[in-house]
Amino acid sequence: MDALIAIKQAEDEADEIKRQAAHRARDIVLTAEREGDEMLRNVIKEAQHNSRLLLEKAEHEAEKERALLLEQHENQKQLLVNGANAEMKKAVSLIVGKVVALNGNR
Repeated sequence: MDALIAIKQAEDEADEIKRQAAHRARDIVLTAEREGDEMLRNVIKEAQHNSRLLLEKAEHEAEKERALLLEQHENQKQLLVNGANAEMKKAVSLIVGKVVALNGNR
């Protein structure tokens, strides 16, 4: 009879060990899920931060490029205006010269 009692106690202890192991396993899984979620949130935050930094850098670079292109355009425009003004002065001088020559020949 003692052997049956010992076997029953051993079975009860084994069942308790199984329940405790299952409980610990659930706790481990829940902890891992929470830690995984937290890691994922951190990775997302970091990626968003890096994305904002890259976007700001790209916008800054684009603004520098835009300013450079605008300056080049203004320089080219000024060269054209200066060239056109010089040509107009020549044309006016030629016209005035022709008018004076025509009036002088009368």
